[in-house]
Amino acid sequence: MAGKEGACSGGDRPAGIVRQALRHYDTSGVLTPALVDPDSGYRYYRRDQLDSARLVRALRQLDVPIDEVRDLMASHAAGRDIAGPVLARLAAAELRLEVQRALVRNLLHRHTEGDELTSSPS
Repeated sequence: MAGKEGACSGGDRPAGIVRQALRHYDTSGVLTPALVDPDSGYRYYRRDQLDSARLVRALRQLDVPIDEVRDLMASHAAGRDIAGPVLARLAAAELRLEVQRALVRNLLHRHTEGDELTSSPS
């Protein structure tokens, strides 16, 4: 393990993750620091953990729940491909968005036809 000068710390934010998120990822078992200073509680991450940190950040930006992130990270660490589950999540999000678009189109159509926006969809 690298010394302090070879470590990436939460203060450096090389992966763009704020300290509070790093603490949450640690306590959730998603991204465990290489070292925690027993006096200050400061978390240190090895440079080789940077890719994992970026992956966690990307998954969270995709609104993947923390429990699912933990499972995906475990799969990734075990050498399994996580593209399938991530693509399935994308497909589900696209379907939800298409349903929402249809609902908005329906509401706008009803509005332009003079129907009440509060009427039930048919």
